[in-house]
Parts: sequence; structure tokens; C-alpha cells
Amino acid sequence: MNEDAILDVRGLNVRFRGQGREVTALRDVSFSIGRGRTLALVGESGSGKSVTSLALMGLLPPNGRIAAGTLAYRHRDGRVLELTELGEAERRRLRGVQMSMIFQEPMSSLNPLFTIGDQIGEMLFLHETMDAATRRRRTIEMLELVEIPEAARRMDSYPHELSGGMRQRVMIAMAMICKPSLLIADEPTTALDVTIQAQILDLMRQLQKDFGMSILFITHDMGVV
Repeated sequence: MNEDAILDVRGLNVRFRGQGREVTALRDVSFSIGRGRTLALVGESGSGKSVTSLALMGLLPPNGRIAAGTLAYRHRDGRVLELTELGEAERRRLRGVQMSMIFQEPMSSLNPLFTIGDQIGEMLFLHETMDAATRRRRTIEMLELVEIPEAARRMDSYPHELSGGMRQRVMIAMAMICKPSLLIADEPTTALDVTIQAQILDLMRQLQKDFGMSILFITHDMGVV
């Protein structure tokens, strides 16, 4: 693994079981992402982009498996971890803290029954030790960072009360609240109009600069790239 790389994928193969047989969804996928750099993963719908991201995050559905390949990840402490060899508890400790993901459809990723403040704050509750007041303050600060107006008031809003662009900003806030080293963005601007797309891309560039994170940017749109 190159010393500058935070993630090095070699020969990734993913297979799914169904109707009595296995089919190959990914075959021999290889790439490397440098620290603080962005890599765009581009392909048409159905080409396996999202499957790649789920394999990296350890979130493949029960009928999916990594059949071959290596996923080397450089931990913040300098260790190189082989992700395919980690248990589920170890993967959970990485997810959200060191590796985080923005999913492509906020309305299917956000829980309609909980406020956005509760959902962002849950990340801090799961991964960091702090009292409720500190969690609330950190959540408001993150909402302000992703440029949501009246952040303290919006804390108590539900997903359906926000526009598409605002919901996507909430998803970015959830992904960034624990300051991950690697952000996987799966079609983060697909459902947005061109003006809002540009705002979200500018926001991600600024957050990358502020946090020094690496980004795997998944899209089918070369204009966005």
C-alpha cells in the first residue's frame, strides 16, 4: 500500500445469491485514494458503483459477499487494516468515525419519525462520550457548518419539513459530525437541481479542505465530475 494512500482496493469481486445461484456484481475492481484527495467513481446505472461503496462500508445485504480481493485502509494511528478480515464490531467502530457515507436519497435514509437534531446527535451518542447539552451544541455547530440557516431552530425539524437541498445538507452533517478520514459520497447531488448541485459540491470541497478528508465520489454524471 502506497504511503500516501488512505484506501487501496485490489481485485474486488462481489457476488450475490439468488434463485439457487450466485451472480457476480463486481469483478476485479481496483483503485487507490490518497489522503486528502478525491477520486471519482463513474459509471452508468447498474454498473456496480453503489455495491462498491456498500462493500467498503461492510454494509452488503445478507445475500451478498466479497468473493475475492483486498481492501486495505490506513487507520488514523498509522496501522493498515485489511477490512475484509475485520469482525462486525470492528467495522462498526470504523463506520461513522473513520469512514462515513452520504447515501444518494435522503428521504429513504433519514427516519421520518425523528427530528434531524436527534438523528445527527445519535452519531455522537454512539461514537463519542459527552452529555446531552454538549451533543446539542456540537450538532448545531455542524448544521451551521453545512450552511443550514437558523440551525438551532432547525434542530427540531423533521425531514419532511425540509427541502431536498436542505435534507442533503443534513445527510452531509450526519456523515461529517465525527470528522471521518474518508467520506464516500454516493450520487449526493442526483435528485437536486443544477443550482443546488453546485452549492452542495462547493460545500463538500470546503469541508474537505477544513477536515483534510479523502472523498470517494460516486456518480454517473461527468458534468458533476
